[in-house]
Amino acid sequence: MKKTFWVLLVLSIAFAGCSNKAEEYFKQGNAKSDLLNDTGAIAAYTKAIEIDTMYAEAYNNRGRAKSNIHDSSGAIADYNKAIKINPKFAGAYYNRGKTKRDLKDYTGAIADLSKSIEIDSGCNGAYNDRGVTKWILRNDTGAIADYTKAIKMDPKNAEAYNNRGVIKWGRRDYTGAIADYSKAIAADPKFAGPYYNRGLVRMKLGEKESACLDFKKSLELGNKKADEAIMMYCH
Repeated sequence: MKKTFWVLLVLSIAFAGCSNKAEEYFKQGNAKSDLLNDTGAIAAYTKAIEIDTMYAEAYNNRGRAKSNIHDSSGAIADYNKAIKINPKFAGAYYNRGKTKRDLKDYTGAIADLSKSIEIDSGCNGAYNDRGVTKWILRNDTGAIADYTKAIKMDPKNAEAYNNRGVIKWGRRDYTGAIADYSKAIAADPKFAGPYYNRGLVRMKLGEKESACLDFKKSLELGNKKADEAIMMYCH
């Protein structure tokens, strides 16, 4: 009896040691990812997976790193593995949905983003990204509904305000578009896109001075397209 107990104890300690080692590599991968070292992150996540082949989070994070280096097929494969291990992994569905959108599989993207929302209804990022995908498919009404939901969940969601403003601009709801762009700027003053977009609307309304100020601010924040608008409208 004592001999059996000793064997079980050794095995338990050995498995715990492997698990801890896998977690160490996982944390290393996260640290490298934070430093935008995607190649190093992939190597660390791979080490974690070699130790623990059922490490769903490591597959998911390795998929994100692969997506960052434009290895979309490799990313999809990792997300598939994470979902197979944990079918309730909302983050993996979300990430796979974004990658499918990049691959222009818009129907598949919406299915995955919807699944992510079904599992975790609090993920406002999934609403925003599903809205973008619906907009690509020219479902403006559905897109606005998703952006509005994302904003309701996070009133400081600058991307959702900006994206909703784009649709309002396309619908010639200029007042609504400016309001959304202004809210996006209030939520994130360093977000170049809404300054540029608001400048276009203001120029359309004949508000040249304020439009040019928006273009200049957008350029200052790194939007090179704003330079073209300045050359065209502000001289």
